[in-house]
Amino acid sequence: MYRRYEPSWQYFALSFPAALWSWRRLPPVAAAAADVSVVSAASVALASMFASMIAYRISPWHPLARYPGPILHKISKIRVAISYLGGEDYKSRKALHDQYGPVVRVGA
Repeated sequence: MYRRYEPSWQYFALSFPAALWSWRRLPPVAAAAADVSVVSAASVALASMFASMIAYRISPWHPLARYPGPILHKISKIRVAISYLGGEDYKSRKALHDQYGPVVRVGA
């Protein structure tokens, strides 16, 4: 699903082949030294993308910011998926509504 104003994994996926191509064009001695830097750059890019996504989702500028809910539910839908798998989703939703009221934010 396309989320306006939010970075996504596609940016990383599009930049990775270009980094890989430039790494493969290096001489063998430089390529061995560049292995660590390519992995480091990819790790930093991925970590910064996820950090910016999390910061946006809990910020007051997110379209769903005015709706109350637990912080883990604001960041991702992993907690909802876990409750679905356990078959206890109705109990967790009831507990959230008891705690936060008639409207609860349960997804990013």
